[in-house]
Amino acid sequence: MIIDIISDLHLDFYMVARKGFKESRAKMFFDTLFKNKNADVLIIAGDIGHYNSQNYKAIQYIIKHYYKTVLCVLGNHDYYLLNKSQVQKYKGNSFNRVREQRDMLNSIENVYCLDGDIVEIEGIKFGGCDAWYDGSYFYGLQNGYGSDIFSYWKQNMNDSSKIYGIADFYDIVKIEKEKLEKIYKKSDVIITHVSPSVNNEDLPLNYRGNKITGFYTFDGEHYLEETKAKYWIYGHMHNGLDFKKEGIECVTAALGYPNENKNFRVKSLEIVI
Repeated sequence: MIIDIISDLHLDFYMVARKGFKESRAKMFFDTLFKNKNADVLIIAGDIGHYNSQNYKAIQYIIKHYYKTVLCVLGNHDYYLLNKSQVQKYKGNSFNRVREQRDMLNSIENVYCLDGDIVEIEGIKFGGCDAWYDGSYFYGLQNGYGSDIFSYWKQNMNDSSKIYGIADFYDIVKIEKEKLEKIYKKSDVIITHVSPSVNNEDLPLNYRGNKITGFYTFDGEHYLEETKAKYWIYGHMHNGLDFKKEGIECVTAALGYPNENKNFRVKSLEIVI
């Protein structure tokens, strides 16, 4: 089975939300993005965009014109409330936005926004959840010990001010850990937004030795050792690496922001179980 993968679409950076969803702009954007599509199934490993309505219309368009099935998880930006209007609409709680977004996406035929559940396609079990960074890499650095991880998080991550309804990122870690526990032993392919490795050899050079990497990875060694999955698809790092861990192919394909990865095309992956 061949699947196509992508993450970190950040749609509103390419299709301005205030101008509404224009099919002509969507066609130009997606025709380029999916120019070398090689599958009927698309995996989106989080960070679709900041606005639920735009995300919904974009995924509808993708299903109509490019792929028969879309599986996705959400990323940290999919939790953001960017302005007063959004804060008011979702009653100052990002989980209200997330809940609405999942319901909207799952209402589209053949679209599955995974949330600690598994979908089987052609005999292959795809399990997914958002997962979350846990700060492990931060504490693993010698200069990280004794530092206040929460102060560093607030100073360096927009998540701290744009995600509402949490005291700190550990609130989401606890939620996502429960979801990952439900799927990791039963999935052939695992999809999360965040990379499950905190090892330097699995990181881009600019993330190695950097405390901020604590907010881009989580310690997934336990899951990697015990899962039967052969593939783990992730996003979040816009220049992340493909790597192999415990016999598992960990693969990423992040679009990122308009000034990044300018020649990006969707990545195809052959799944052999």
